[in-house]
Amino acid sequence: MKTIALVSKRDKAEAVEIAKALKLRYPNLTFLAEPHLAERLGWPATDDAAMASRADLAVVLGGDGTIIHAARLFKGRTVLLLGVNLGSLGFMAEVPQAELGAVLEQVLEGKGRSDSRMKLACRLYRKDAAIQGATGLVHAVAENEKEKIAISVGPLSGRVTG
Repeated sequence: MKTIALVSKRDKAEAVEIAKALKLRYPNLTFLAEPHLAERLGWPATDDAAMASRADLAVVLGGDGTIIHAARLFKGRTVLLLGVNLGSLGFMAEVPQAELGAVLEQVLEGKGRSDSRMKLACRLYRKDAAIQGATGLVHAVAENEKEKIAISVGPLSGRVTG
């Protein structure tokens, strides 16, 4: 892996500090940052299309919503998403900030463990014409509340209305 995309939740100071530390720790790798993060870092911004076509790995700094955002950026391309949890709860962003260095080292050495996630695409049709579409990252969460188990799937990264 030579090129790492950095995708982050907006306005997270931790994301800026992590990005700086990664670039210092791995000077032989190329780092691409989303425009909002690149601006705060003083790096050149990378548009979504360039990031999606060039990255071998994405380090996603945020939570589950940020992972869903990253999955949309890469569209149908298979790219490893390493989710670093910068919040309090993360079902998909499983790596705690304190463990990022060790986990990333394993991934770069080809020793990391990965889980496959399915992306769901849907289209809304009216009179045989697609009028809107959305994609989502499928993830199920089971909650136990007073002996009832509710399973929700989602969330969708787009919105279908109408």
